Amino acid sequence: MTESERGDAPVSTLGGFTLRRGIASQGCHAVYQGEDSSGGLVAIRAVCLDAHEDLRQRLDTELVSLTRLAGAGPAPAVIADGQNAKLQYLVTQWLPGQTWRAYRKMPDVEVHRLFAGAASALAALHRGGVAHGDLSDNNIVVDDDYTVRFVDFESSVVPDAPPPSGVFPHGSPGGSLRRSSSLPR
Repeated sequence: MTESERGDAPVSTLGGFTLRRGIASQGCHAVYQGEDSSGGLVAIRAVCLDAHEDLRQRLDTELVSLTRLAGAGPAPAVIADGQNAKLQYLVTQWLPGQTWRAYRKMPDVEVHRLFAGAASALAALHRGGVAHGDLSDNNIVVDDDYTVRFVDFESSVVPDAPPPSGVFPHGSPGGSLRRSSSLPR
């Protein structure tokens, strides 16, 4: 990550995206809320290049699954992926809402709508040929209209796809940045 200046405060960036806040971090793996050049929110998952191969493979798996789903229905769209000298990363659409854990504890939740939304989203995911592999309270996002979507596809399975291998250009300093042509820049 590089440091740049915006006014008096340093701002971290990765692949041209500004990192706003950390969402989760464990060892050599982190998830951030960020923003693109127009101020739109994105999710950024980053893994150190010197991390264990299994950890880098999980990011590759997420890219394969999300690319398969192409931002349809219950999954975020891939905006960019790449690497720099130290990190490989995946940038996806930010999904507004709250986690299932937070949402289900809110007063006046219409439980039948919440579960119907989850069942519909899961069916759409499976119709898209992807099994999530790690549905948990924190990997399900619900918006104010009870629309249910999923995040964190690193444990997902695409039964008819070959195992991900070399999706990211591991070890190439400077990396590569692929942007989805279907999304605004």
